[in-house]
Amino acid sequence: MERYSQQIPITPSDTAGASVPNGPLDAIYIGGGTGTLRVLDDTGKVCNYTGLITGTVYRFAVREVRATGTGATGIVGLKR
Repeated sequence: MERYSQQIPITPSDTAGASVPNGPLDAIYIGGGTGTLRVLDDTGKVCNYTGLITGTVYRFAVREVRATGTGATGIVGLKR
């Protein structure tokens, strides 16, 4: 299992840089909600994820979590 040294509570926002103020994350934990997530990845591309399962860690690099298009709740950013 991957170990993470930082756990950062994430509040989705459509304002640039507001949801992940300390740079890209290594992974995202989804604590609840509908299982949809709209993010800006580490290359600057907007990605939409659907069918995400509550209680799961997803290992993708994320710069921002957008409010519009995100139904997931209890989002925690993880850094190594």
